[in-house]
Amino acid sequence: MRGKNNFISVLISLAEKLWDKMYGIDKATFFVISAFHSYYFIYP
Repeated sequence: MRGKNNFISVLISLAEKLWDKMYGIDKATFFVISAFHSYYFIYP
């Protein structure tokens, strides 16, 4: 599972960089959006 967690953290960091370039929003906003999307997809 360690490799999977590392892969996920790499994806998250890449997504943060992309989001920052595209929208210029901070990490807090990114995590709020992520949490909202997770909640939305888990509990449609």
